[in-house]
Amino acid sequence: MAYSSVTYTANSSANGGKDYTYSFGAVSHDTDNIKVSIGGTALTSSQYSVVQGTVTLSTVPGAGSAPFNAALSSTNVLKLSRFTNRTSAEVVFSANSVIQDEDLNTATDQGRFLALE
Repeated sequence: MAYSSVTYTANSSANGGKDYTYSFGAVSHDTDNIKVSIGGTALTSSQYSVVQGTVTLSTVPGAGSAPFNAALSSTNVLKLSRFTNRTSAEVVFSANSVIQDEDLNTATDQGRFLALE
């Protein structure tokens, strides 16, 4: 998933070590499509937030209880990944509706991201 994930092996210097960015596309950047894990342990949605290409952790790695109990390293990797919705269309077109470029882009992106994943 080289086109849909990024890994960090060192704590960020942004926002006291809580902010990590990604540059791969997502159907929507403020979405449940972006998942986060530390050391192979998936974080729950209460342990991080996603806003426009930045993931903010609730706790700095190395400053809390598991999975935040160790700083990031080559053996304790933070991974940000995109998991595009595979079961339903992000956009549904209907008869006599106005087709907008944003909707076409979203529908195309969903198919492209699924192919990359």
